[in-house]
Amino acid sequence: MTRRDAITVSALVAAGLALATGAAVASAQQVGPPLDAITDAYRSASGAWLSRLMPIARRTFITLAGIEIALSGLLYGLRRHALDDIAARFVLKFALLAALLAVAAALIVRQ
Repeated sequence: MTRRDAITVSALVAAGLALATGAAVASAQQVGPPLDAITDAYRSASGAWLSRLMPIARRTFITLAGIEIALSGLLYGLRRHALDDIAARFVLKFALLAALLAVAAALIVRQ
């Protein structure tokens, strides 16, 4: 193989690589819309089940909070704390539960 043949072969290989790279870039640019469609489908589907799940989650949270407040009242009553101490603990418990409900609702609405 002469030097001229070697240059010709390397030029053909370089041209083939350039064409292959161009084709790969063009196909990579076409990947975007299907992925966007999948993302949009996921967002719409999650919105559908999230709207059904939110009332169930709120009822569950309120039920569990009610059970906790009832048990706390029972324990505070059995331990015979002072009335002002019981009131302070209930206010603190209610504020904590309200803050947790607000944070949970804000996180769910964001998604």
